[in-house]
Amino acid sequence: MNSSNLKYMDDNSAKNIIRLHAMFKQSRSNGPGCRTVIWTQGCPFHCNGCFNPRTHSLTEGELFPIRYLVDFIMKQKDSIEGITITGGEPLIQSQPLAAFLELLHKKSPPLSVILLTGYQWEEIGLIPDIERILNHTDVVIAGRFELKRRISSGLRGSSNKTIHLLTERYCLEEIENTPPAEIAISPEGEIIISGIDPPIYTNPDKEAP
Repeated sequence: MNSSNLKYMDDNSAKNIIRLHAMFKQSRSNGPGCRTVIWTQGCPFHCNGCFNPRTHSLTEGELFPIRYLVDFIMKQKDSIEGITITGGEPLIQSQPLAAFLELLHKKSPPLSVILLTGYQWEEIGLIPDIERILNHTDVVIAGRFELKRRISSGLRGSSNKTIHLLTERYCLEEIENTPPAEIAISPEGEIIISGIDPPIYTNPDKEAP
């Protein structure tokens, strides 16, 4: 936890802390409209051909209090229509994820939520706190990435992944028409590459999320 999070030091229980790989304030390649993207850190699946293997480690990344994360998103709320949560594997941190979504909904209920998970839809029901998570989620993209079935389109890395519309917020066409990739330059000059089919980029100093 970095020094910018010191005012949240009282939120030090496991249910209030989430391990993240990166955040992106405004993206147009991670779901319909302009969205804040959250990459969680840690994934048990290690899918062959995963384009973001740096998110797999369970000990890397950075710990953030969920209140900090909500405040971060609230600063963007007038410029975005929702958030996309991906990884890594978000559902291995189901307790803090549920608490985060509940708090975010209280602060800004109009924001939509898209969740990408490597768990198959049939497995999701066994995850602790899953009802709390799905109660505040509009779309779930479920399933492992399978390299032989790669399509990298419509927020699905491979054709076996399934799309679940939990509310009437979006239709299937809106999800499938999501741009596959984007390249952005932050005010600090950092190059950020994102999307389900990002172009390959190597920065000797700092790689993009």
